[in-house]
Amino acid sequence: MRKKWLRRVLFPFICIILLIFLIWPYVFPGSRIFVGYEDVDIATGRIRSTQYLFWIRIWQSTRDSALTEVLPEEMVQGKEPQWRRVIIRCRGTNIHYVFHGAIAQINELKMIWSRILLTEEARVKTAQDVLTAWRQFENDSGAGVYIEKLFELLPDGVRQKQTLPITIDQLPSLEECLKSNFKLPDADG
Repeated sequence: MRKKWLRRVLFPFICIILLIFLIWPYVFPGSRIFVGYEDVDIATGRIRSTQYLFWIRIWQSTRDSALTEVLPEEMVQGKEPQWRRVIIRCRGTNIHYVFHGAIAQINELKMIWSRILLTEEARVKTAQDVLTAWRQFENDSGAGVYIEKLFELLPDGVRQKQTLPITIDQLPSLEECLKSNFKLPDADG
């Protein structure tokens, strides 16, 4: 009698639960069964990763990005974080938000810094300009345009050696980059 009960009731019940467990993330992609969030702090460039399992946060870490590491300590410490969602990673799909390119932009900026000889002030200025563009537009579009302009500073050839560092005066102006690509309000209102 007990074996019949196990075969007829418990086994189908377990199968249904397992089936729901496997199908749920595909049917409801934003659910927190197996999901990871990536956020960026548009005030300092920090990155926060969070993992959920069955709607329970099991892990969260906040790390400094390459952008944060370039900024002086006083520009980072004590700032109120302004977290913006970058992406939700879950089984079956990834959900992108308006800052979906922010982490890639940080990596592009890091690559530019590794390939162009910049003064320390110029590196800080480029990091500040990216953060300013994020805050001004509340998305990653303005920073993308600015980073494209920075790519134009890269040497043409792989073997071409840059001998003098680029200073703040030689950097593209964030305002000019944005004016040429977006309709910005005039200073008068």
